[in-house]
Amino acid sequence: MYTQSKYALFHGVVASTPPLTASSNFVQWAQQTDYVLKRTGCGPKVKETLKEFHRMIGSSNAQDINLFQNTFRPCTPLNGNLTKLASAEASIYNPFQGIHYSNGDFQYNNNWPWTLETICEKLGTGTLPQRITSLAQLQDWWYDMGSGPPTCYDYNEGFWMGKNNLLNITWGNHPFGDDSSYGNKWRVDGYQNCNEWGVALVQPTAASNSIFEELSYLTEDSSHTYCNAIYGIANYKEKIRAFNEKYGGSSKKVDNVMYIVGTTNPYFHLSMQSPAFLGVNSTLFFMQGVSFEIDTLSKKSVNKASLNQFMQAYDGITEFIDARLSN
Repeated sequence: MYTQSKYALFHGVVASTPPLTASSNFVQWAQQTDYVLKRTGCGPKVKETLKEFHRMIGSSNAQDINLFQNTFRPCTPLNGNLTKLASAEASIYNPFQGIHYSNGDFQYNNNWPWTLETICEKLGTGTLPQRITSLAQLQDWWYDMGSGPPTCYDYNEGFWMGKNNLLNITWGNHPFGDDSSYGNKWRVDGYQNCNEWGVALVQPTAASNSIFEELSYLTEDSSHTYCNAIYGIANYKEKIRAFNEKYGGSSKKVDNVMYIVGTTNPYFHLSMQSPAFLGVNSTLFFMQGVSFEIDTLSKKSVNKASLNQFMQAYDGITEFIDARLSN
């Protein structure tokens, strides 16, 4: 809106977060998180750790079952239940998503900050058992909203995919606490995702061609179980196909629109990707290294290197527009 008011040349401005193209199998978030992690050099070790977690939770070996029970504290045994297995993997994947979402600086708990760098320190070094313990610590940190992590994790309710967690206005011991605004927000997001966007409340990782593909219980269907359970939408794939057909996605050329895309934004692959799809007098500008608007709120905002990168990206928009106006 600011750009529109300042430069009448543009009739609309679209950022990278609002999806232009809906996708029910949005594995590209996993690919983007993989891309961001690989910049720190610890991708292979993290992949190995996730592979071991997947093997452990699906194992019927008593030693594996006891290790999972003692380290990750499920409220009830998984017993090979696919919904529980997918929920367990979702609860592990979600912290990675959140840290990526904030470009590596999502600090709920200031006493123990996890960033992309500390993920590499704890999950990219040490023995495999040590890294599994660190993975459990990452999960506890993510779901600790200030009063400590859950006593146990109710994978039967599935966190993001659980019917009761999403329906209740007050979530009790849910990781996001008792703030009713969260309940209202996720109910709205959940309905839009099932009925229109398809990106789900937690993204699938199976067959994602990323380090997160090791979490292969978290499939397209398992990430959308709440659609039918809560909203009665069993045909979410058809809903999403119709949404793309109706609005045209990024293939529908629109004139006089500026597209501003952060190159590390998790929704990058659902945003405008190529000048080939631009309409008349429309422009595409990539903000290098920028993820999401929360970039401006994080503690990294005062970090000199991070601040310089953000300012360069932001100033680049003005320079880009000035160049267009001078032509």
